[in-house]
Amino acid sequence: MEGAKVYVRQNCGTSQGWQKAKVIAVLGTGRYRVCLEPWEQASSGTPALNEGGEIVEVEASSADGGNLPFQNAGMPQNGFPDMITLDHLHEAALLHNLRVRFFAGACPYTYTADIVIAINPYRWFPELYSDEMRK
Repeated sequence: MEGAKVYVRQNCGTSQGWQKAKVIAVLGTGRYRVCLEPWEQASSGTPALNEGGEIVEVEASSADGGNLPFQNAGMPQNGFPDMITLDHLHEAALLHNLRVRFFAGACPYTYTADIVIAINPYRWFPELYSDEMRK
């Protein structure tokens, strides 16, 4: 498990979120020492949410199944358009893929098999909503 790339729960103000991390040591009884990793740059000129490098101890027994969720290898620059292709399909991986697609300016529609997930891109996509496309 040492060296594995995982997600850990982190407090973000009044709510909780997921943070990318790398396992440094297995401490036993569901505890791990991890090094937090920075998120990808949101866009040019926009700083990442954290600088990474902070080492923390986490308790995995409270996570689903008592394990830390793994990161997906080989994340495309624009994320996965169909999340059924994710190696590890769990909440943290879904949210990370949606985050990557949002900041890459990819199509606002992401699929999980036949289910469409739409995220408000806060901008117009003329190529998606042209008169010809609506016909």
